[in-house]
Amino acid sequence: MLEPEFGAAPDRCFECLIQSAQEAVSASQRLSEFCLEKGLDRRASNLIGLCVEEMTINIVTHGFNKDKRPHNIDVRLVLGEDGRVIRIRDSCVNFDPTKYLELHQFDDPAAHIGLRMVMRMVKEANYANSLGLNNLSLVI
Repeated sequence: MLEPEFGAAPDRCFECLIQSAQEAVSASQRLSEFCLEKGLDRRASNLIGLCVEEMTINIVTHGFNKDKRPHNIDVRLVLGEDGRVIRIRDSCVNFDPTKYLELHQFDDPAAHIGLRMVMRMVKEANYANSLGLNNLSLVI
């Protein structure tokens, strides 16, 4: 029932699975290269890579050790005609970074600097927990 043009073309999507901080750094670099190959300028490509690296390393650092279960992070970038969307999904404990920053907005400005930096770089950030998975969408 969807129009044939609905969504982004498969060659305009990037997906990867992350299970460690080293994989997060590698994915960030591959993502930046993917963006350059698809015609984005270096600044935009690096911005996207930086957002993914910062958010996924935070998940590995703070979410992977909360329980004894194995975890992973699924990252997807869609380069659409009307914008760029990064979706980061993880299987860790519930954590909404947008609400977290609202609750800690009066803390030391240097605290949570990576998360603050990412949220200032994106046009929109949306969080939802569905079926026990954290889903963060960042509109660049």
